[in-house]
Amino acid sequence: MLFIGKSKGSFNINNGMNHPFVKNAGNAFQWQFDGRWTPEKVANGEKITFPRATIAGSASEANNYQNSDFWLVSTAFKKLKNIELGYTFNNYGFMKKARISSLRIYANGNNLFTWDNDFDEIDPEQTDSGTSYLFPLTRAFVFGANIRF
Repeated sequence: MLFIGKSKGSFNINNGMNHPFVKNAGNAFQWQFDGRWTPEKVANGEKITFPRATIAGSASEANNYQNSDFWLVSTAFKKLKNIELGYTFNNYGFMKKARISSLRIYANGNNLFTWDNDFDEIDPEQTDSGTSYLFPLTRAFVFGANIRF
């Protein structure tokens, strides 16, 4: 098992992450849509976590997406990065008949669980490259067998 983590880090969500409908196309992330400013939310006293959704080039866009610490998100996290479980069979009856000297079966998983990640839309291990090309956290599962004759 491999556990990793980080504390006291931050990530600046920029361009594609903080602009819904970037380049007048695409979709908004669910967190952008749910947290966006609307007059109705203000009137109802609801929590606002994102500026008004605008199309690129509109008059209010210049004010909505100014660089500020509003766009900094914590990258503190704890993660079960990798685990491998396996078992080796030696000298079983079926193995002698098949002339197998050793058989190992295993399962491996990567990026299985992440705790305390405030921004689930990106991999907390990703660095701020200054571009809008951010990638979601991916998981991988591998199953296999090693056979020795």
